[in-house]
Amino acid sequence: MTDETNRARAALTGQSVKRIEDPRLITGAGQYLEDLDIADLAYVALLRSPHAHANVRSIDTTAASQLNGVLAVVTAADLGDVGDVPVGGDINIPEHPPLAGDVVRFVGDPLVAVVAESQAIAEDALELISVDYETQPAVVDAREALKESASLVHPQFGTNVVTTAEKDTGGVDEAFAAAEHRMSVRVGHGRVAAIPIENRGGIGSYDEETGKFTLWLSTQAAWLERGDLATAMGVPDEDVRVITPDVGGAFGAKMTAYREDILLLALARIAGRPVQWIATRSEDLQSSMHGREAYTDGEVAFDSDGRIRALKLRTVANLGAYLMKFAAGPPMRMLLFPTGAYTIPEVQSEIVSVFTNTGPVGPYRGAGRPEAAYFIERVVSDVAHALGMDQADIRRRNFIAADAFPYTNASGIIYDSGDYHKALDRLSDLLDLETLKSQIEERRAAGEVVGLGLASCVEVSGGGGDAGVLTLDQDGHIQAVTGTSPHGQGLATSFAQLISDELGVALDDIHITHGDTAVEPRGGGTMGSRSLQLGGSALRQAAEAVRETVLSEAAEMLEVTPDDLVLEGGEVGPRGAPEIRLRLEQVVESYLAKNGHDAAGGAARGIEANVRYQADGDTFPFGSTAALVSIDRDTGKPTIERFVSVDDVGNVVNPRLVEGQLIGGAVQGIAETLWEQVVYDDSGQLVSGSLMDYAVPKASWFPNFQLERTVTPTPRNILGAKGVGEAGTVHAPPAVANAVMDALRPFDVEPLDLPITDRKIWQIINRGGQGIR
Repeated sequence: MTDETNRARAALTGQSVKRIEDPRLITGAGQYLEDLDIADLAYVALLRSPHAHANVRSIDTTAASQLNGVLAVVTAADLGDVGDVPVGGDINIPEHPPLAGDVVRFVGDPLVAVVAESQAIAEDALELISVDYETQPAVVDAREALKESASLVHPQFGTNVVTTAEKDTGGVDEAFAAAEHRMSVRVGHGRVAAIPIENRGGIGSYDEETGKFTLWLSTQAAWLERGDLATAMGVPDEDVRVITPDVGGAFGAKMTAYREDILLLALARIAGRPVQWIATRSEDLQSSMHGREAYTDGEVAFDSDGRIRALKLRTVANLGAYLMKFAAGPPMRMLLFPTGAYTIPEVQSEIVSVFTNTGPVGPYRGAGRPEAAYFIERVVSDVAHALGMDQADIRRRNFIAADAFPYTNASGIIYDSGDYHKALDRLSDLLDLETLKSQIEERRAAGEVVGLGLASCVEVSGGGGDAGVLTLDQDGHIQAVTGTSPHGQGLATSFAQLISDELGVALDDIHITHGDTAVEPRGGGTMGSRSLQLGGSALRQAAEAVRETVLSEAAEMLEVTPDDLVLEGGEVGPRGAPEIRLRLEQVVESYLAKNGHDAAGGAARGIEANVRYQADGDTFPFGSTAALVSIDRDTGKPTIERFVSVDDVGNVVNPRLVEGQLIGGAVQGIAETLWEQVVYDDSGQLVSGSLMDYAVPKASWFPNFQLERTVTPTPRNILGAKGVGEAGTVHAPPAVANAVMDALRPFDVEPLDLPITDRKIWQIINRGGQGIR
């Protein structure tokens, strides 16, 4: 790599550059799925089961097939050898076909697809289909599903258990026997929906001459989708092309193949035309992956000085009626991260994941980290209360020391770097903690219901690798292709900042593209807070390689050494001689005169670098968060008066974007703590099946967010950056829940499952705290 002195201007990295994506999007020039102009397009509507569990005796599609404008009416019997949604793993994997056959297993299970000339005709045809159902008992609650008397979602397994897993450090019983105190802790995390602004959908087409499929898809991971779709369709990967237009949000719900994605390819082949399906909001609430829903019973052993010696925990997680590809992953976080930011040497943990007659569950922003963080932060706060200790002091007493990194936790996970004391100390200063505690006591003495909650959390992000291709073209512009999949995070801006710093090119001359599997590089998409760490590192390395070539070529042209040159403003020339400059276009022209072909033998487009970057491991962002909550005695309504967070995500490329991610995550974390919940009744009917019933919060419900950061770089990627996209969803729930619980302690309340709604709080204040979950 050439010396830093080749960079003549101030770095953009670390600056709050405005998003370069926004002008196109806010002026209506974005291209979302429904904006695409696909010739000869037909439309798809799906008949979905109104029952949570039923045998299908018969389906009569005669009248629907005869409706003018209907092109095809398709049931499972018409799909031939089209395969299931791919899952994988050593677990109980049931069939998960594009359309249900003889049995439907949740409200929303698709049974019949209609292809028509218009969406209205397709939906009208659904009304003409007659299905004879024989209803069966349904199981909805994950804990009930484990009982011997529970009906079986998939009888072939003889159980509703998907998988079980355990970890045991080996000394738990001895630690409990030696501890001065032990206490039970029970927590529950409700089910939530992702609610992206843009619902799921896709447009499938089939070329009969070549046998190749194309799917325009609102997705987080085009390359992953391609492989799964090819598997389901029984064709080689190269026979499926996935194109990702602009994506209106995802939050984990669009990171894997769905049955509708496979169905679109099959329907395009049957109809002989491109076909489009876009979910209604109610369909999206029924059929898109939900998140969370896990219940943990635990026990903690501790001493009078606040030291936590050991944990025992058992988690039951609800995965719904069918498995999605990564569905079994989030509950595993309870095995891997039950100790959080603390030195707890002995842990015995178990997870049990189960089938129920409900919609699918899978990764949602945070993907298991919020559940693990909520458990351990409830444990620490409850121990502090039992001992009469300060919430901050007990955390400091149990923190992993800054000089202990890299640190191996009780589950064998190696944390990269951290300074947990520093973040909590800064939080305490921002709160003026001692003064705040005195004010809370005065308010309580005056009859107010008010509480303070703290949470000091660590999560996992990144890991693995990704790819980037960067070309300096003959116009002196940068064409960069990333294997990640931006969909609202501002990644084009942060990637452009990194590239600009390497090549001295204006942001306006850098073009970032992604999401087309016909164009290299193959990438892992966007999930797990990985994109900047991996995709950014790949493009940074690609930019470095192009830069080296530019300096070498320019040095030869100017008869100087590369170290004598400086890159800035789209030009390169000797340092201290501004009158001698080569435009980058000239350098590219000279390079192509000698290197006119790319590695594949085609005409080279410019100076190009293709990089596949591999990180040295996962990174572990952390932080400390506080919430001050007051509660209206008459209504039970909680108000978050203050929300203060000190986060550490390593080195930062764009502080403005980081702040946006932290606030967005906190908003979703607070919402699942106090309001949001997917609700099924005992028969399996989705009670929260529209936005009239599902509590999407309003902006006015949230406080001002007071955010600060410490900086502890990671050694595991070249940027020193850690993930930020999910930090808020990890920190906010325990901080807010702990604040509510602190406010309700005078009412002898037991720990509450999330969400802690106004109704629950009112019942506690007015009827006593026992027996309310």
